[in-house]
Amino acid sequence: MLTFLREYLKKREGGNINTREFVIDFIDFVKSKFNESESNEILGQIDWKAWFYDGGLPPVIHDSEFEGWSQMEKIFNEFKEGKNPEDVSAVTSDPALTIAFTQKIMLEEGKFVMFARPNIL
Repeated sequence: MLTFLREYLKKREGGNINTREFVIDFIDFVKSKFNESESNEILGQIDWKAWFYDGGLPPVIHDSEFEGWSQMEKIFNEFKEGKNPEDVSAVTSDPALTIAFTQKIMLEEGKFVMFARPNIL
């Protein structure tokens, strides 16, 4: 998607952006990068009506299952239980996981004492 957006913005630089041209450009991009079967599968998963015209947030499923995330969850749960996690490098070595960890603390703030382990990060 980022490759498409970079190419799209270069192509449309200084011009107007409209929905029709965006969709056409996206379809052309997908067809140029993938074989027919793959492009049909990708394009078949897009509900353009929901993305552009329905209310609320677009229907996106984020897959956040990756090793770093699982490690961050483990560290967070230990922290939440009042334990002192031994190795927090999974969280401290990745800015995105540091932010996610901090957000989880903020969301859980009423459920445990935030400052019980002030030197975790």
